[in-house]
Amino acid sequence: MYLNKIRQHSRRVHRFSGLLTGNPVLSLGLALPFAIASTVSLQAAFCIFVGIAAVTLPMMLLSALAGRFLPAWLRFPLFSLCAAGLLIPLESFLTGLFPVVLNSIGLYFPIIAVNTLLLFHCEKEAERGRPLQALLHALLQLSGLAVVLLLCGAIREAFGNGSLWGISLPFLSYRLGGLLIPFGGCIVAAMLAAAARYLGRLLRISLYRSDLKKYTQTLFEANEQLPEEDLLAGLPTAVNPAGLQKQPGPNGPKKGE
Repeated sequence: MYLNKIRQHSRRVHRFSGLLTGNPVLSLGLALPFAIASTVSLQAAFCIFVGIAAVTLPMMLLSALAGRFLPAWLRFPLFSLCAAGLLIPLESFLTGLFPVVLNSIGLYFPIIAVNTLLLFHCEKEAERGRPLQALLHALLQLSGLAVVLLLCGAIREAFGNGSLWGISLPFLSYRLGGLLIPFGGCIVAAMLAAAARYLGRLLRISLYRSDLKKYTQTLFEANEQLPEEDLLAGLPTAVNPAGLQKQPGPNGPKKGE
């Protein structure tokens, strides 16, 4: 079938939306402040991701189970309070492991309780009311978020500070200190968005060319199996050589014919 691979690719990326396409940060702009301002190192990006995952996964599941039974005006404050209750013990735990990192993140860790990724998807799952699909959707969204946050943190720490996870990288002697400020995070996030768009376009073009080549080859093989009379029968008279011989001139047949 023509464009068969393109259709399969479209169904696949729609099924895995959030991981293969529709990234919550690069496409939808959700949780973008965390990717820009707080991913100054790989450890900071890891802490931010753990915080978002720890509140998003259970809250989306809870929203799918009980959200439709709550009035719309109550969902936002209730989900935020529940998320804050989950973040308090988690922050104490992460502070014991990464005391300097949590201090450098500052306010960005507590405001995870009201991040746009959590509230946007909780509201959607509350209207759908499908717990298993909400759990799968949360896992896909968090997977796409993890890729962006960890890439931003690794790139900014490696080229801005010359280290990775706090370990010095001696082969990176040149430092781009501007990557450690929020403007540098904007540049890194924009470059990742452009790269994802470019790679997705290359993949679609490759699949389209493959489908077109297969379709052309199928038509060619089908035409080779037909006799010449059947091939010429479907052509218009101006193209059919047999039809040209039978057509008289504009003034009728010439003398002697």
